[in-house]
Amino acid sequence: MGVDIGADPRFRTTGRYWDKQQTLSCGFGQLARRVVAFGCGDQIASWVDTICSSDHTLLKALTIMSVEQHLLFAVLAFEDELLDLQQLTSACRAWATDKSKSLADQLTERGWVTPEDRVFIEKKAARKLAKHQNDPRVTLNSVTRGDVCDALLTQVGDTDVQQSLSSWPSAAPVLIETIGQTLDESEQPKSRYTWINEVGTGGLGKVWLARDNNLSREVALKEIKPGSASSEAVRRLIKEAQITGQLQHPGIVPVYEINHEGRPFYTMKLVRGETLSKTIREHHERKQAGDDDPLSERRLIRIFLSVCDAIAYAHSRGVIHRDLKPENIVLGEFGEAIVLDWGLARQVNSDDEDSTPIVVTEDGWTEATQAGKRLGTPGYMSPEQAAGRVQHMDERTDIYGLGAILFEILTGQPPHQPDKSVYVGSRLTAMLHRIATGQTPHVREIDTTIPVELDAICAIAMARRHNVRFQTVTDFEAAMKEYSAHIESISLTELGEANLAKARGSDNYDDYARTMFQFEQAYEMWPVNETAKIGVSTARLAYAESALKKGDLDLCMSVLDPNDPTHRKLRKKSIEALSRKRRIEEEHSRLRRNKRHTFVLWIVSVIAVVMSTLFVVAVYAAFEATAQKAIAVEQEKIAKINEAEAIKQEGIVKEQTKIAQTNFEEAEKQRVTADGERMIADQMRIEAEKAKEAEAAQKLIAQKNFEEAKKLRLIAEEKDREAVKLSQQKAVVEEQLKIALKKIKDLEQKQ
Repeated sequence: MGVDIGADPRFRTTGRYWDKQQTLSCGFGQLARRVVAFGCGDQIASWVDTICSSDHTLLKALTIMSVEQHLLFAVLAFEDELLDLQQLTSACRAWATDKSKSLADQLTERGWVTPEDRVFIEKKAARKLAKHQNDPRVTLNSVTRGDVCDALLTQVGDTDVQQSLSSWPSAAPVLIETIGQTLDESEQPKSRYTWINEVGTGGLGKVWLARDNNLSREVALKEIKPGSASSEAVRRLIKEAQITGQLQHPGIVPVYEINHEGRPFYTMKLVRGETLSKTIREHHERKQAGDDDPLSERRLIRIFLSVCDAIAYAHSRGVIHRDLKPENIVLGEFGEAIVLDWGLARQVNSDDEDSTPIVVTEDGWTEATQAGKRLGTPGYMSPEQAAGRVQHMDERTDIYGLGAILFEILTGQPPHQPDKSVYVGSRLTAMLHRIATGQTPHVREIDTTIPVELDAICAIAMARRHNVRFQTVTDFEAAMKEYSAHIESISLTELGEANLAKARGSDNYDDYARTMFQFEQAYEMWPVNETAKIGVSTARLAYAESALKKGDLDLCMSVLDPNDPTHRKLRKKSIEALSRKRRIEEEHSRLRRNKRHTFVLWIVSVIAVVMSTLFVVAVYAAFEATAQKAIAVEQEKIAKINEAEAIKQEGIVKEQTKIAQTNFEEAEKQRVTADGERMIADQMRIEAEKAKEAEAAQKLIAQKNFEEAKKLRLIAEEKDREAVKLSQQKAVVEEQLKIALKKIKDLEQKQ
C-alpha cells in the first residue's frame, strides 16, 4: 500500500510517491539526500524515524517509485512492442487517475504484459537506470521517442506526467560525460547558442532546438545523450558531423558548425515539418477509413524519388547511410524531403573517379563499423546488417533500406516485424536471424491490391543477395520513374480489370473485346506492365472460353494466343472441338450430296414413269376410241331393233293394262269381303282375351289361397315345435323338483 506524501506542494512538483512494496532502486542515503533537497525533509523526518525505530526490516523494503520510473517501464514495454501507442497512452491515463497501484501492475492486470515479460522489462529498466547514475528522469528522456513524448503529453492530462516528460530548463545545471572528464554546463563554450527545448532523440544523441545568437536564427543542435558520452561516442558524433557537412545536396541537411571542445555538439539547419513515418501512417489510416486518395500515394512516391536522389548523391561521394527509414526523413514545410541522422554513415570506395572523396579527420574515426556489430534499425535492416557482415555493406545496403521505405509506403508497416509468439528476451535475436536467412518479404503478401510491378521493384531492391538487387540507386530510381511515368497504363489496366469482371457477368462479346483492347493498349504503353500483360492473356482466355461455350470455335481459335502457355489447354480443347465439328460438317455435307443425288434420281425416275404412263394411256385411249366407235355402230343397230321391239311391247303393255284393271276390280271386291271377315275375327279375338283374363284372375286367387294355406301350415308346425319344447322343459322342471324334494328330505333326515 502506497503512502501518499504528494499533498505537500513542494513534494508534488517532483511527481513522486512512496511505495513500501517496491524494491529500493537507490540507496537510502540517496533517498535521504533527495528528500532534503526537495525541501520537505523536516516534515517527514519524524515519520521516517518512527519507521526506522519500529521495524528495521521495513526500512529495507521502503522505496521511492518516481513517476519517471513508472513511465520508464511503460515506455520500455512499448519499445519492445509489447504495447502499441494507443495501449501505452490508455494505460498511463488510467494510472494517472489511480496511483495506488504501479503502472507495471496495471499493465500486468490488463494482460498486456505477461509476468515473464515484466521481469525482463524490469531488468532492462534497472540496467538503463544504472547506466544513467540511477537518475529516472535522465533515463526516461534518453529512451522516450519524440512521437511517444508528444502522445503522452497531449493525451495524458496529469501534471506529474507532463512535468516528468517536459524538457530540462536551459539554466539547469547539466552534467555531461565527455572523454574522461565531466564539465559543468556553465564551463562549456556555448555562449553563441541558447538551448531552447528538446526536439528529438536517437541512438547516439539528442537534438535540441537552439538559437544562434550571432546570426539570430534558430538551428538544430545535436549532442551526445547524457549518460552515453564516451570517447567512442564523441568520435562517432564528429564523424557524423564531418560526413554530413561535406554532403552538399538539397535532400541532405546542411551542417553549420561543429564543436570539438568540452561538450561536443554540432549545429545544422532546423527542418520544420513531419517525418515521413507520420505521413505514411496518416495516409494508411485514411485508406483504412475508406478515405483513400490516389494522389496521396503518388505524392509519397515523389517524396521517395527525391530521397533516392539524395542517397544517389551520397553514394557518388563514397558514403552509405546504413540507417535509412521513414523516421530519418523529414518533410519540410515546402514539400522538400531531407535525409537526417547520418550517425551510422560509412565510407566506401566510390566507382566515380571524378567525385571528390569525403575526408574524416583522425578524431572522427570510430570502431562502430567493425565486423560483427549489428548497426541499424531491425525493422529496416538488410540481411548483411542483421548478420553483422560489415565487410559486405556497400551501396546496395542502402538500396535495401530504400526498398524497405518503399515497402512501408505501400503497406503501412516495416518489412520486418518481431514474432510476438517468441519470448520477449529472444525476439530481437530471432528477428535478426530471420532477416539474415529468410525469404525476401513481398508487399502483395500484405495487400494483394498493390500492383505486381511495384511488388517486383520492391522485391528486387530488397533481395537477400547483393547481386540480385539494383546495383545502383540510379537503377532503382529509373525503375520507379518508369513506373510513375506509366500511371496511365496502370489506370487503363485497372479499368480493364473492372471491365473484365463486367464482361464475365454479361458474357457479351463486345465487353470482352473492349476489355482485351484496354489491356493491349496498357501493355503497348508500358511493356514492363506485368499486370497488363497478364490481363491481355486473361481477357483473351475469358473471351475464348465464352466463344467455346457458345460454339463459336473459329472465334475461339482466333482469340487464343498459340505462344501463351496458359492458352494451350483451351487451345487444344478448341482444336479438338473444331476437328469434331469439321468431321460432322463433312459427314453432313456428304449426306446432303447423297440426298441431292437420290432426289434427282427419284425425279428422273418419276418423270420416266409419268412419261411411260402417259404414252401407255395415249395408246390405250386411241385403242379405246376405235373400240368405242365400233361399239357405237353396233349399239346403233341394237337401238333400232330395240325401238321395233318397244313398239311391239307397247301393244302388249296396253293389253296387260286392261287385264290388270279387271284384276284390280276383282281384288277390290275380295278386299271388302276380307274386311268383313277380319272384323268378325277381331270380335272373336276380344272375347278370347276376356276369357283369358278371367282365367288368369282365377289362377291368381288360387295362388293366394295356396300361399295362405302354406302360411297356416308353417304356423301349425311352429306351434307343434313350441309344444314339444314346453313338454321338454316341463320334464326338466319336474326332474329338478324331484331332486330338490329329495334334498329337502335328506336335510330333514339329517336334522
